[in-house]
Amino acid sequence: MPEVSGPTQTIRADRGTSRSPVSVAQGRLSGGSDMAFRGQKTLLDETRQGSLVRWAVKTAMVNEFTGAAAEQKYFTEAERLAFRDSYAIPANLWIWLARYDGVLPLHSLQIRAPKTADKRPTLYSLTFGSNFFVMQVFACREDRFCRVAEATQGSRLQQVYPSPSAWISWPPETTIDDAELQVLDYRFARVIGGTVE
Repeated sequence: MPEVSGPTQTIRADRGTSRSPVSVAQGRLSGGSDMAFRGQKTLLDETRQGSLVRWAVKTAMVNEFTGAAAEQKYFTEAERLAFRDSYAIPANLWIWLARYDGVLPLHSLQIRAPKTADKRPTLYSLTFGSNFFVMQVFACREDRFCRVAEATQGSRLQQVYPSPSAWISWPPETTIDDAELQVLDYRFARVIGGTVE
């Protein structure tokens, strides 16, 4: 069960191991993850959902951090350190899963807004995937943009964070194709405005 601590949420993980969060996530997903990446039906319990959440947040933070050093980052150093130390998830962050059937074996698109040299972005989106499995991370600093994320519903995306407090039967009812992946990539940029990098 997640622990709530201030404006962030901490996802518990095994601390008696020297393995990285990625290897812990992959270990916990074994048996289910390879089925998900192949697009086959599997159940995601709270443990597997937590592993996916940690993997998605780690991927977003690393993807952004390894970009150009001069660019302003969405995730603060304090958020990155809190995640590293205790898997604390930043406030106002959502993660969805989708099943993809198209021509791209790997995919990643990061969007931040506003993207300026002197001001930290207040909106962040990362869509990434491998084979049939796609995840999208969205985070915002202004509560008014939370409504956009909270309004996400339908048969194409499954919300994995904030946790639905139930098992998830994956894949979703509807599979997205190349055109729908592009819509997913740019949905926040089109609604809110943003810069693609």
